[in-house]
This record gives sequence, structure tokens and C-alpha cells, in this order.
Amino acid sequence: MNIQPIANAGTATAPSTDLASPAASTTSAPAPVPVTLPSVAPSQAAEAAKLSQALANINQTMQEMASGLEFSVDQESNRTIVKVVDQQTKELIRQMPSAEALEIAKAMDRVQGLLISLRA
Repeated sequence: MNIQPIANAGTATAPSTDLASPAASTTSAPAPVPVTLPSVAPSQAAEAAKLSQALANINQTMQEMASGLEFSVDQESNRTIVKVVDQQTKELIRQMPSAEALEIAKAMDRVQGLLISLRA
């Protein structure tokens, strides 16, 4: 007895004896073709403008919530800076990383650059 799906009732096929073989499996969709897009890196100015706009939006939202948080990016080290500011006096309460820590990191970068140039 040969039992087939209704859609294939009009065509007779020989029953498969090896269910584990690839030929016994149902037809599958073709493998996806990898698409390679040309790498187009946005310019540095566009990235900086996007970052500045995002920081402005975050700072505005934080001010509306009266949380006293301000976010910025140090231009020399490209590190994120978070400041806690008193809302009434606009006095800086705390900055992370501190101004001293930023200066130490910059000095270490300079020393590391000197060591590399001395070895080369």
C-alpha cells in the first residue's frame, strides 16, 4: 500500500527505504546568498554631530527630570564624563571620572607614546 499526501495524489513515487538519507528529506528552501555591501564609513564630523545631538537630548531629558545629571565626552581622550550638578546653585557636586583622573590618563598616554617611539 502506497500512502501519499493529497497534494501529490496524482503522481506515484517509489517509497523511500532510507529515511535518514538527504534524498529522503523534503525539499528545502535554497540556502541564503550572502550579500556583501560596500563598506561606507560615515565621516568623523557626522559621527561627532550625532554624538553631540544625542548628548544634548540626554541632558535636556535629565534636566526635565530634575536629576542633576549631565553627560559629555572629553575631546582629548574620547571618554564619557558624567557630572552631578546641584540644580539650584549649578555647582558641580561630583564628576566621574574626575578631572584629575582624566589628566592622569592623558599623561599615561603621552608616556606610553614616548616609550613606543623610543623602542621604534
